[in-house]
Amino acid sequence: TKHGVVGFAAAILLASPAAAQTFHTEPSCWAGPRIYHPGPPSEELARKIERTPDVTRTPRDNAIMSPNGAYQAWLEMPNRPDRNVADQILYVASEQGRVTRFYIAQAQLGLRPSWINEKLLFARISWGRVVYTDIIIDAESGEFLYQEEARFGQSAYEQYKQVCGNTCPCDPGVLSETEVQVSAPAEGEVIGHLLLNSLLNHTMNANVAPSPKTRQSPLPVFVEANGSRLEIARLTDPKAVLTNEHQEWESALVYARAPGWYRIKLSGKAGRDVWVREADTQGFTPMTELLTGSLAYLDEDWDGRLWHSPDGTNGYTRSAVKDPGLAREEYAAEFTEIRETESGPWLQVKIYDTDGCQRDESDLIATGWIPAWSEDGKLAGNYYARGC
Repeated sequence: TKHGVVGFAAAILLASPAAAQTFHTEPSCWAGPRIYHPGPPSEELARKIERTPDVTRTPRDNAIMSPNGAYQAWLEMPNRPDRNVADQILYVASEQGRVTRFYIAQAQLGLRPSWINEKLLFARISWGRVVYTDIIIDAESGEFLYQEEARFGQSAYEQYKQVCGNTCPCDPGVLSETEVQVSAPAEGEVIGHLLLNSLLNHTMNANVAPSPKTRQSPLPVFVEANGSRLEIARLTDPKAVLTNEHQEWESALVYARAPGWYRIKLSGKAGRDVWVREADTQGFTPMTELLTGSLAYLDEDWDGRLWHSPDGTNGYTRSAVKDPGLAREEYAAEFTEIRETESGPWLQVKIYDTDGCQRDESDLIATGWIPAWSEDGKLAGNYYARGC
């Protein structure tokens, strides 16, 4: 893919009719919705699973024993703030006492690992109602033998049936009219804001409003080195990182996420990428959440299409407000809902035929769904951080 992925849909084509090559059997030929496997996990999903060999850990009483009694597997929940209760740790122990740790970030349901045979362990990781990762681990070596993405194809099935009718396979000419793009940010795009109160707002207590009177604390930053992250500095200058205002406080701009980590940029001409530990931060807000509930607008990266339902099911209409003769740099909008879909995050939007802040329901001209990220990986809209 040309995108640096931060959403569920990266690196694979979508469950849209135009992407028939992602299916073993075209959905127009299915007897009903099914789970299908489009290929290896996207880069973003792969980053959510962090494997660490040879850790020191004693099996829990609830560990499940392999059929031959040689290997054990058990789950633990990390000691994290409430917003990360979905994080889970899977431990797999060999007969020699070697333990491998698998940190799984932001899974939506509890894992239920099961033994396939005497040494192979299977687990399905749920990232939501639609997207999963299936894994098989060799308990003897602690290595992955298999990782593949799985998706529930409800929307794919419904979309194909609506477009193709009872035709199997579907007419390629019909499919090309309904192609849905990946909704994922390009590499280098800002994906959210990160509170670093100890550096930027000088407080270590996330429950207390940041105050410049509170003592500052150095912030450790890390770089990628030889497959791991190496601490290179402890920042004390608030101007050392690229920031923006968020909810009246300064926050760092985030360019990528990994389990327990965020990638930010240092200021200056080089703009070097560095990583900070989640434990040293006080809260991350995705750009999609910043759009909802804010005084917002669509910009030139919006392609003018309004879809009738999230992820492209049921087709689209083109908004007259973006006709060539009426094109603007900004289109007054209100984002009312975020929906994670097979193609990435989508936003429900209201569009107003007015400029800037002067808008009310009498100016409402259209409502629909759009991909949160454009075909070029740009955020489809923006918001006025300080209001009008």
